[in-house]
Amino acid sequence: NASAVHVTIQVVEQTLVVTVRDDGRGMQPLLAAPGTGMRGMRERAAVIGARLTIDSTEPGTRVRLALPLEHTN
Repeated sequence: NASAVHVTIQVVEQTLVVTVRDDGRGMQPLLAAPGTGMRGMRERAAVIGARLTIDSTEPGTRVRLALPLEHTN
């Protein structure tokens, strides 16, 4: 039931941060039923060495992925 979604991509202290925020009704991420994709999203983030956080209150939900960037010389 969101009317707006905002996506932000930035680099903060050698970390790629992707944030998706909406103004919907929110949800309870820890109580999400299997198959809704939450577990899969967290597992995929872990595989690439990233951290996924989900904050949800009324109104809205924020999903944030933080991926450390490798620095090569």
